[in-house]
Amino acid sequence: MEDKHRELLEIIQDKQVGLEERLEAARIVTHNVSLRNIDADDVNLVYRTVVQFWKSMGTLLSDRMDPSLFLPRARLGTHCMYISNRLLEGPKFFRYHPKVELAEGPSPHKGNQIIRGSISYQMFASIYEFHYEYPIEGFGVKKDEIKVITSSGSKMSVFDWCEANDVIVFCNRCGLEITYEVSRNCPRRRA
Repeated sequence: MEDKHRELLEIIQDKQVGLEERLEAARIVTHNVSLRNIDADDVNLVYRTVVQFWKSMGTLLSDRMDPSLFLPRARLGTHCMYISNRLLEGPKFFRYHPKVELAEGPSPHKGNQIIRGSISYQMFASIYEFHYEYPIEGFGVKKDEIKVITSSGSKMSVFDWCEANDVIVFCNRCGLEITYEVSRNCPRRRA
């Protein structure tokens, strides 16, 4: 890794440096990743460093609810997502919901009916509350009721699947990690 990229990572990790300068360093390093100016082998280190910085912006409850951090945290989450797309093992950081090919869960309208399909959405994504549910074939299903069907045919909770695959999901409105969160509303909607 080039010295200039190492210096950027050191700025991102240095808690004595101001937030704006750390965010700018993250923006520059993300840009260099997208231009492929950073070796593929070094992208993992960049990803871990930027994700650690992003997570540190929401560890305290006061930070999670601070409206002044919503936009910077969301922008930083977007940087994490772009860097993740360059990981050799494939993306691990997603906006709003994980990328899952086959999952199932109870229909929100008919409790005894099971919906089966991919976790995805096309249009009108704002109708889902991603802190609470993920969309299976266009129907919002409460996260803790979703089972991912693996290639072997076994079923595991979407939370266990995310943990096993190191997947992180973030909300682009408030910038928080929502991988395991099952809460009714995004803090940005409450602010």
